Amino acid sequence: MEQSENGPYLQAAFFCERLLEEADGVLSAIRIVDTIDFQRNEQATEPPLVNLTLFIAFKAGEARGSHELTVVKENASGDPADAEERHTQTLVFYGTEDRGVTVIMPVAMTAGEAGLYWFAVYLGDRLMTRLPLRVAVPAEMPPDDPQ
Repeated sequence: MEQSENGPYLQAAFFCERLLEEADGVLSAIRIVDTIDFQRNEQATEPPLVNLTLFIAFKAGEARGSHELTVVKENASGDPADAEERHTQTLVFYGTEDRGVTVIMPVAMTAGEAGLYWFAVYLGDRLMTRLPLRVAVPAEMPPDDPQ
């Protein structure tokens, strides 16, 4: 469906460690993050695993009907991620302008390289936002000088 200049509107987009949903349907985001720090481990044979939740919320505005959401990961090297790391789903907007759609998407990825990963959020062919996620491996600290 053709997208209107009058919606849908991006209300929120962020990574968090988890989301809680209360009995009344209200969501609470726990530990909103944009940087993941890993300790250097010379004995590790596998790259560290990142497990987060991506929360995206839209408000309809004047938009109605089906719209395709696509989230595309870009690796720290700048290369696009493999096709299996691309998430696509159909969102349906209906009702009044203040009605919305929320997407709660688990993100599990191996952090094969330290650096800045980007997650582009598209609605149809329109870029709605880009979310940065930095994977950091701190340099080893020199030993304390006893003098």
